[in-house]
Amino acid sequence: MPDLSFDINANGQSRYDIAVTGEIDMATAPQLLECLRQHADRDIVVDLTHVPYLDSSGINALVTAYNELREHGHTLRTTNERNSIRKVLEVTGLLPALHDDDT
Repeated sequence: MPDLSFDINANGQSRYDIAVTGEIDMATAPQLLECLRQHADRDIVVDLTHVPYLDSSGINALVTAYNELREHGHTLRTTNERNSIRKVLEVTGLLPALHDDDT
């Protein structure tokens, strides 16, 4: 089974920065969602620099985590998306909710 890798850093007491490496698709999206759920006690910024591919399963994982974090008073943002992934977020209407221009 393909794997994603995660580089997780606490950024102060209020945020996790999680850098993801690998393709996020039907096979790996559950790993992403599980990682995000395990760190849902703070805000999360997901760095997508090393993610060359994101399909609808990956979008679903991000949206699910986004909604779960919001329910608990936290945020989920993405940063450093490749142009192709940024376009997917734009087309789906998720870019304003997920993208973080400030990190």
